Amino acid sequence: MTEPITPKTTLPRSLKINQLEQERQNKPELDYNQVAQELNKKNIKKENRVNKSEETEHKQVEEEEEKAKQQNQEQESKEGAQEDDEQLFTKKRGSYIDIKI
Repeated sequence: MTEPITPKTTLPRSLKINQLEQERQNKPELDYNQVAQELNKKNIKKENRVNKSEETEHKQVEEEEEKAKQQNQEQESKEGAQEDDEQLFTKKRGSYIDIKI
């Protein structure tokens, strides 16, 4: 006949029940690993954004410096051209005589 079930009695389990119990035990660990991977991906994306923004800032600074250099060179060339024009004018001024009658 059958015996009554006591706390010390072991019951045979089916293979499916064992698999389900193992999945339940492993599920928090799997969830943790999945969350950790997602966080790593997010951190990598943030780092890439920061690196890109730093690169663009460096490019902007370099472009501004180049523009400033070009403007300085243009101003210097304009000043040099004005000085040359003034010198030519002063040279021409005394080199001929304009007599009107």
